[in-house]
Amino acid sequence: NSFPPMIMAGVSLYVGLYHLLIYARRKSHPEDLTFGLLCLTTCLYEVMCTGLYNAASTAEGGRWQRLQFISLALFVTAFLWFVSDYTKRKRGAVVYGFTVFYLAAIVVQIVDRSRLTWVFDLPAIKHFPLLFGSEVTYYEVTLGPFTTIQGLVGLAATGYIIWCGVLYYRRGNRQEAVPLLVALGVMTGAALNDTAVSDGLYCSLYLIEYAYMAMILLMAVSLSRAVIDAAVAREALRKAELVIRYSPVVLFRWKAETDWPVEYVSENIRQFGYTPQQLLSGGLPYASLVHPDDRGRVAAEVTGYVEAGMESFTQEYRILTNDGQVRWLDDRTTVLRGADGAVTHFQGIVVDITDQRRIEAALLDSEEKYRTLVENALVGIFTVNNTYQFIYCNDEMCRITARPREWIVNRDFRDILAPESIPVVTERYLLRRQGVPLPSRYEINILRSDGETRHVEMSVALVKDAGGVPRTMGQLVDITDRTRAEAEIRRLNAELEQRVRDRTAELEAAAKELEAFSYSVSHDLRAPLRSMSGFARILLQDHAAELTADASRFLTTIYDTARQMGQLIDDLLTFSRLNRQPLVRQECSMEGIVRQALDALGDELAGRSVEVTMDALPRCSGDSSLLRQVWVNLLSNAFKYTRRCDHARVQIGCAVQSRETVYFVRDNGVGFDMRYADKLFGVFQRLHRDDEFEGTGIGLAIVKRIVTRHGGRVWAESAPDAGACF
Repeated sequence: NSFPPMIMAGVSLYVGLYHLLIYARRKSHPEDLTFGLLCLTTCLYEVMCTGLYNAASTAEGGRWQRLQFISLALFVTAFLWFVSDYTKRKRGAVVYGFTVFYLAAIVVQIVDRSRLTWVFDLPAIKHFPLLFGSEVTYYEVTLGPFTTIQGLVGLAATGYIIWCGVLYYRRGNRQEAVPLLVALGVMTGAALNDTAVSDGLYCSLYLIEYAYMAMILLMAVSLSRAVIDAAVAREALRKAELVIRYSPVVLFRWKAETDWPVEYVSENIRQFGYTPQQLLSGGLPYASLVHPDDRGRVAAEVTGYVEAGMESFTQEYRILTNDGQVRWLDDRTTVLRGADGAVTHFQGIVVDITDQRRIEAALLDSEEKYRTLVENALVGIFTVNNTYQFIYCNDEMCRITARPREWIVNRDFRDILAPESIPVVTERYLLRRQGVPLPSRYEINILRSDGETRHVEMSVALVKDAGGVPRTMGQLVDITDRTRAEAEIRRLNAELEQRVRDRTAELEAAAKELEAFSYSVSHDLRAPLRSMSGFARILLQDHAAELTADASRFLTTIYDTARQMGQLIDDLLTFSRLNRQPLVRQECSMEGIVRQALDALGDELAGRSVEVTMDALPRCSGDSSLLRQVWVNLLSNAFKYTRRCDHARVQIGCAVQSRETVYFVRDNGVGFDMRYADKLFGVFQRLHRDDEFEGTGIGLAIVKRIVTRHGGRVWAESAPDAGACF
């Protein structure tokens, strides 16, 4: 009696455990979980049926009936949840309402022992014939009101399940909906048969078990086909993944459902910070990766492509990586359809194009900057095609030619040239296209719209467009004003050069006259001075006895004055010749020059106590003879103005001040008042009387003239009776 239900229980247990194992390996398919639970509740129901078929009394049969209805409550609940998952339908109030009712029914069946659930004092003993002439006695009790209601609710739940299957079929999922509807039809027929048997209309046993068996097998085959399809797809994807594993391409397979759950993703999804397990678990659908600002657009585009019947499409959008970065993707998707034409999956590849987008943005930015630069350039910029026609010109080009852009574009380039420049430009254009190397810049004349001819400098370069067609890019600079200015400058320079030559000749003539005058003055003045000096000396030497004291004093004064006048003339001639004497620069030993000056002044130190010290002096570049004169004059002054000192000291040294080399002569003589320092280096300027210190007042003027000619400077520091430093 228990052989058919036990077989059914075993099959249900095996199929249920198998689908639970499948769910454990691919949790993105909840229908495997709920179908496995449905199979286990079926197994439980068949076990209860086995107990009922083998009951020996009405009391025992009633207990098995109670357990049978508890398992039916679990069975119907599992069936409702399975159909929701199988048809991709969200569980609404209806499913949850049935679920709550059946949970309450289970509690009532377990707790209640009144006539509400079962009427044990009204037995229903039935005899069912079996094969080969045998029969089975079926001990039942009468259903109570609540259990009757539970049976009616079961019929309502069955109707709802059938309605869900029909809607699933009408949505285009025919391949998946047909097995479900057939199984539901078999189940409905079995339920009606079971009701008829219970009412005693006819006797037929085990039909409900056969219906359950058919339902389990039909749904198992349908789900297994999905598993096989997924396995085939995974194998195909695995082979493809071998190609793309080490490439930047990420392979995806999405379900054609809300938010696009991921059924497969290649390992290199890790470049975006995600692991394949995160996406395959079902908790992270692909839509959640898409940037929120792009999500609506992408979904609308996919819907539009599907409704248009497109087999494949391409999209560009942003995603968020696992660490929050924004990346741009190029998505190339293929639409997969079932045998009935309904879309079941999307399969495609995505490529990170963030760098490409950045480059494109940079190019657009560069192009915008280039366009702005060209449009606002201070030179005329143009492009000419291979038939001499303008295809572009900027605003400055329009200003130079005094023509609007509309007139220039598509106009022959030669239309803006002056007649004399047309052959030159044409010849150069042809030679450049033949590859003859030519200067890129040359000057031509253009003819403005107002008839004025302008002189311009043109630079050109031969380039090729994207199609390889040669074009000429060029620039025009209006140099008319510059050319006129250059011509005027050349004319003025020529006049200036002539004036300089004339002035130089005048200066040379004046210099020669000055030199002749200096020679004449020197010769003409020296002759009477020599006579005066000579006669005075003769009178003092040969007629001293005949002269009175006053006469001798007068003659001595005449003699000294004539000699001083001669020295003054010599100094003036030396001073005047300094500007005419050429400056012969060479590297000089300053210490050697100073020693030569000291040797020349040796007579001035005779009979005196003078301490002369000299520090190390660096070499310099200059005229050694003129520099010797500088040292002679400065040292001579130092010796002269220390004459009253008991122990005279003269220091010759060097110091570096503000990167300048400064030579100096320091003495401990009478010094001078710095208020009159500006007179020191002037001609005939003296700060001491002749009866105190002799001199002509030209020596320091000579020093300044020589130092200035060398590009240097000279100054003095002193105080009365505190010495001086030059």
